[in-house]
Amino acid sequence: LAGVTSTPGATKKYYKTLADLNAGVNEITNPTAYVSAPGTVYVKVTTPQGCTGNAILTLAFYILPNATDATLQTCFADETGTFGFFNLTSANVSSGTGITKIFYPSLNDALANTNPIANPTLYNSNDATVYVRITDTNACWVIKKITLTVIRPTKSTVLKDKTICIEDRTSLDAGPGFASYLWSTGATTQSISGVPVGEYWVILQTGNCYTTQEVFVKPAGNPVISSLDIKNNTITVNVSGGTPAYKYSLNGTTWQDSNVFTNLPRGENKVYVKDSYDCEPIEVQVTVPNLINAITPNG
Repeated sequence: LAGVTSTPGATKKYYKTLADLNAGVNEITNPTAYVSAPGTVYVKVTTPQGCTGNAILTLAFYILPNATDATLQTCFADETGTFGFFNLTSANVSSGTGITKIFYPSLNDALANTNPIANPTLYNSNDATVYVRITDTNACWVIKKITLTVIRPTKSTVLKDKTICIEDRTSLDAGPGFASYLWSTGATTQSISGVPVGEYWVILQTGNCYTTQEVFVKPAGNPVISSLDIKNNTITVNVSGGTPAYKYSLNGTTWQDSNVFTNLPRGENKVYVKDSYDCEPIEVQVTVPNLINAITPNG
């Protein structure tokens, strides 16, 4: 409680009512930190010469700035998807005119008016809470909270790497639910078809954020005929590599699960093998020898 007199050396005593002042009772003992609703306070002023006079203080209040807490979201800006850049000044915390806003990393900083955020228009942060001190033209201020949320990368859960035969083609599907799609092939559809072996990517849009997702179409490894066991007119085919289970054939048309062929004709035969990817079979030519039982002249 200030003001009332400019007389040097004058003393002042404050009372809630005029009756208290006249009676000299119930003096307000904390006039430098007096808490009150709007109203009236009565003051008794005494000069160094002993002269007294009364004054009335009318207590009125400025309205605090109209403000509210706010939330800001931004797209991820790092590979981990945990950090992003925020424009704190865009937070809708107050619609008043003639106000100033200063942003702080903690509530204690905002209360003490220390350690303000140096670049609030490009603030790099993870999910966090910052505070803004809003001050109006009457020097009244209020502190509000701004919740910061980083939108994580949103990838397709259905888009997976594929393995195909080197001569084949396949399709890639990123799945539904995205605002837009842009493939490395130039396509803007959810899926692409007729895709050969290679490396591809797709840019997926979620809200205002974009995520790039890579996908690989890999060539299937070919099986290898590691050895052939020939006994009379029976051949056993030993295979390694590729992806079991294997299929075996003598003509490339009729296939069997067994790796053993019996009753083969003497002479040249072809053996075909393919694995579970059903790619172009590998083949090998084998000779079944024409063995003749005989007795030599010397027995």
